[in-house]
Amino acid sequence: MITYPANLQHLSRLGGPARSATGTIPCLALAHNEANIIGAFLDHYRALGPVSFIIVDDHSTDGTREFLQSQPDVTLYQPRPGSTYSRDKRAWRSEILDACADGRWCLVSDIDEHLVYRDMANTPLQSLIAEIEREGAEALLCVMVDMYADKPLAEHEFKGGSLREAFPLFDRIEKQNYRFLMPPSRFAEKYPTPPRFVTGGLVERLFSDPNKKPPPPLARYFLKRYADLSTPHNLSTSGRMMNRLARILLKNHLPPLPLDLTKLALLRWHKGMQFSGGPHATNRPMRLSEKRGVMLHYRFTRGAEGIRFLAERGQHAEGGAYYARFLDEKMISRSPAGPLTSTYGGETSLGDLLR
Repeated sequence: MITYPANLQHLSRLGGPARSATGTIPCLALAHNEANIIGAFLDHYRALGPVSFIIVDDHSTDGTREFLQSQPDVTLYQPRPGSTYSRDKRAWRSEILDACADGRWCLVSDIDEHLVYRDMANTPLQSLIAEIEREGAEALLCVMVDMYADKPLAEHEFKGGSLREAFPLFDRIEKQNYRFLMPPSRFAEKYPTPPRFVTGGLVERLFSDPNKKPPPPLARYFLKRYADLSTPHNLSTSGRMMNRLARILLKNHLPPLPLDLTKLALLRWHKGMQFSGGPHATNRPMRLSEKRGVMLHYRFTRGAEGIRFLAERGQHAEGGAYYARFLDEKMISRSPAGPLTSTYGGETSLGDLLR
């Protein structure tokens, strides 16, 4: 049984079951004005197996809070007076997981992210966890993959139905458009898991300079040999050295603010752990599974108004800097589809993004 406390340092419980059902996997998420996609989020994770939801509602005004209060498997928290998302989101997650999930496997996801993994139809979440434990691992590394439609971003609005049908497109792996590179040493010392981050994907493609010269042959060799997504998640000492060298060789060929596409969406929590901000990295050394999941990321679901809100709130992606760039008229009025666009037809269509 998971017992949900009524009050934490930064949060107070609004309602929902005081205890979760035996054998459920806690799923933690933070929410703010997610009414158009919150139902799809709950339905997706319910389908993976016995899950109990712990959600922090950050002052929603669009009916999200009222909807969540009506769900029998959702325990709802709200920030206590003086606690804010921008300053305390890390503490919100740690407090809840310390109190409710010490030593337990848990899901940590944003409301616009749907976890997928190999053979989902025949592998409940609890079976996936058992397989990861047999590896001696404590976390599943996932790649965030942006989902979109072939229409202007200003028209990416979800008003019901199926998210998968509304936004069926993604960027497939090709020519190292997704990369595994080590973070700066100062960050890695504080947050050692994972040892490398995935960068690239749709957003980088949209903002890349089409006239920029490709990396020289030596850099391309190191990129393929030591920074490809086919390389191991758990690096040896020599692997770390070679990956660091690959980063140096690629320094002038990467965007100045590469977008982190890594998520530790499924992991065994230990009291005292902290995330780096979002659940991208932890301050505890953990062995990663050599399996890999994907977080289908429904980033664009509220048209221009939704992008403007994310840019102003500074919630993600370098304080909202990427979202602010999307508001440029040339960007928001065009379709994001391009030469790497593929149609999602289930997890097998993701190719080597999964493994």
